[in-house]
Amino acid sequence: MKREYGVVKVRCYKGPYRTCYRVVANGQTFYYNKLIDIGNGYAKVKKIKKWGILDSKGNNICPVGYTAIGHPSSGMITLYDGYLYGYFSIETGDFWPCIFEKAYPF
Repeated sequence: MKREYGVVKVRCYKGPYRTCYRVVANGQTFYYNKLIDIGNGYAKVKKIKKWGILDSKGNNICPVGYTAIGHPSSGMITLYDGYLYGYFSIETGDFWPCIFEKAYPF
């Protein structure tokens, strides 16, 4: 099954243990366990137990390494890194690192 997220072509296939997504972007190939379209040309990706965010061209906006990434709320996504929270704006592409002890939806 092929899916298109922005301009990134994704091929989904079943491996011996789990479903895997292969993303080919900028001449490089990346493999992820999950890929979820979150709108405005961005996708959440999961590799083993960590999450990250890709743009529509396959560029790493938030590198894979977050414990959890929330769903968009008023154009913002909450990032969780074990003990601290940060934010990412899917409308402007702005990023606030995980320095907050608490985070609330907008």
